[in-house]
Amino acid sequence: FSKELKIVFDGEPGVDEGGVRKEFFQLLIPLLFDPVVGMFLDFGGRCLFFNKDCDWYDDEYELAGLLIGLAAYNSVVVDVQLPRLVYKKLLSHLAGPDARQFDDATTLTLDDLAEVDPDLAKGLRQLLDFDGDVENVFMRTFVDDDGRPLLLSPPGGGPSYEDDDDDDDAGATTRKPAEEKRKNDCHQKEVPVTKANRDHYVRALVSKRLVTDVQAQFSKFAEGFCRVMKHNALLHRFVEPEELMLMVQGDPTLDFEALKSLAHYEGYDPSSSPVVAEFWRILEDDFTEDDKRQFLMFVTGSKSAPPGGLAELRPPHHSPFKIQRAGPDSDRLPTSSTCFNTLLLPDYDPPSKLGPLLRLAIQNSEGFGLT
Repeated sequence: FSKELKIVFDGEPGVDEGGVRKEFFQLLIPLLFDPVVGMFLDFGGRCLFFNKDCDWYDDEYELAGLLIGLAAYNSVVVDVQLPRLVYKKLLSHLAGPDARQFDDATTLTLDDLAEVDPDLAKGLRQLLDFDGDVENVFMRTFVDDDGRPLLLSPPGGGPSYEDDDDDDDAGATTRKPAEEKRKNDCHQKEVPVTKANRDHYVRALVSKRLVTDVQAQFSKFAEGFCRVMKHNALLHRFVEPEELMLMVQGDPTLDFEALKSLAHYEGYDPSSSPVVAEFWRILEDDFTEDDKRQFLMFVTGSKSAPPGGLAELRPPHHSPFKIQRAGPDSDRLPTSSTCFNTLLLPDYDPPSKLGPLLRLAIQNSEGFGLT
């Protein structure tokens, strides 16, 4: 995994100069991350997060994490919408077990929860800010909605609840924290949330939702990620979660003016070509945000810009965006070479033919071939 990834599709021609590798991810990512599969849940179209009830896809979770690691390592932007907190947890996992325990227990916040469940995060903030009778107004106990208890160890730490009953010097059995926990569990529903313990309640609920509930799924996912990135164990010291997120998912901001200013042309004079002028007009005036992302996928193999935005589609890290003349006027659809970020346009006459043909092309663009 420390080598550059090169892909060959059985029975298909083509040398992988980047485009075939992009399609490899395009084909596999939906098979693992589509909510229909059940491994990840769609939270209101904002992001995907682990399905805590999915306990039958261990190998697939590891494969999903491995793909994310490969994408980051090989500078491939993939079409997946994971929240920032997943990258925060991955970097913590790379830091090692001791740091991981610390990070998961103390650095996940209401802001992290808001990425997945903004309504719950809003309600918990209201609970923390409330200046009245918390117990009788909110009527909450240390039990989550699924009926499972929240940890009742004191704020700031406390004993770890492990099964450890020993005899003291007099031979009497001493109750250890594990027994205390069992006793507490029997009375969880009787422990109300008050002004005095609400901070601890919020921390416990955030930890349960983002750590405990998805521990099995995330552990396998992180295992796959670390299979690729284990030789970059110091990554967590130099990369912020937002930066790792950009490496994998790209920059969601699309600045086509920046792309236009850096575009290259072959066979067309941009100052006088009606087709080139019509193309930029369509992109700016006619295309919706979704159309623009479909177009970007058609030409570059990704719906997002690379880290740094569309202005970064230039050497040495990327091939520049190019518009290339693909022969005289015809009724053929525009084509593209995602390996080289190149759009191939016939010299349509009249130029108004371009709009419907380009839209049709970007809506039916899956597959790799040679033209």
